[in-house]
Amino acid sequence: MKNTTALTVLSAAGGAAAFALRLLQEHTGFSPDTSLSIPGNLPARLMPVLLVFLGAALFLLVRRLPSRHPDPRPFQVVFSVQGSITPLVCGIALLTLSGAVEVRSSLSGSLLSAPGGMLPAAAVLISGALTALSALCLLPAVLTASAGRRSRSRRAAPPTLLLLAPTALVFRLVLDYRARSANPTLEAYALELLALGFAALAFFNLASFAFGDGSARVFSFLAGATVVLCTAALADGLDFAQNAAFGGCALFFLGFLCSLQPDAGHTRSSVSEEDPL
Repeated sequence: MKNTTALTVLSAAGGAAAFALRLLQEHTGFSPDTSLSIPGNLPARLMPVLLVFLGAALFLLVRRLPSRHPDPRPFQVVFSVQGSITPLVCGIALLTLSGAVEVRSSLSGSLLSAPGGMLPAAAVLISGALTALSALCLLPAVLTASAGRRSRSRRAAPPTLLLLAPTALVFRLVLDYRARSANPTLEAYALELLALGFAALAFFNLASFAFGDGSARVFSFLAGATVVLCTAALADGLDFAQNAAFGGCALFFLGFLCSLQPDAGHTRSSVSEEDPL
């Protein structure tokens, strides 16, 4: 089994296990009257143990990947998405839908409810527009990688388009924290913030490959952790836009993790003729 295949399987299975445990915690770990966490709840205690175990397993697996950094190969050589185009397209579609729903809901009032607080409609409008636009800007990278070595970099969009996705997620992270920070129960929303933070870092590291400065080890760890955390966050009972964003990130990075080619094209000779993306 290829190392990237093992990483993909571990991320998907770990995400499913984290989702099930988080769902059990949501049903048994919080008081229905006060929404405060119940001391001694078993799923609440097991959740950080599971996440630490999965993080350690991902770390050990990525250590088997080449340590080459920076990776000078073209983007379409590092990633070959012919067999994983479906989760990538579905992930982009969910992210676009998430942004579109937020834009539409922001036009209905001056303040919008969010878990734990209210958010200005203007802020939600910006967040939704950034999310939808950044998702569409991911399409050129996917199309370039799907074409493989046959693609011509001059026909691809500028690599800087990939930087919009981490920007959108950081903005969403700030909004989410602003809405939830007044909640004294940190366990209720810490997983979501952690998922957004790892997703932003994974998108940023994906963009680094387009500039010829990527690392297979760093990207694989961040992508795998993003899949696990975003899948687990789906159990938190959030609204449609937030669930679509988390589900889109999980599918997107599961597809790119599966398509990573860490051992292909070690020479720089084939790289000098093409741009990173």
